[in-house]
Amino acid sequence: MAGAGVTGFLALLALLLGGGMIGAGIMKKIKFPTIIGFIIIGMIAGPYGLGIADDVELINLLAD
Repeated sequence: MAGAGVTGFLALLALLLGGGMIGAGIMKKIKFPTIIGFIIIGMIAGPYGLGIADDVELINLLAD
């Protein structure tokens, strides 16, 4: 079903963007560069961390 793919994509996008914003906010509070928060969240949520975002092709598409 095409709707399930779009829903999964939007859920993954919301998860990564929301997590990135939370990580950046934490880094800003402790006076670190915010990009470190994005990197840490990406490492945690990525396929080699907890595996929350495990579709490597979709992650590469979002990275481009």
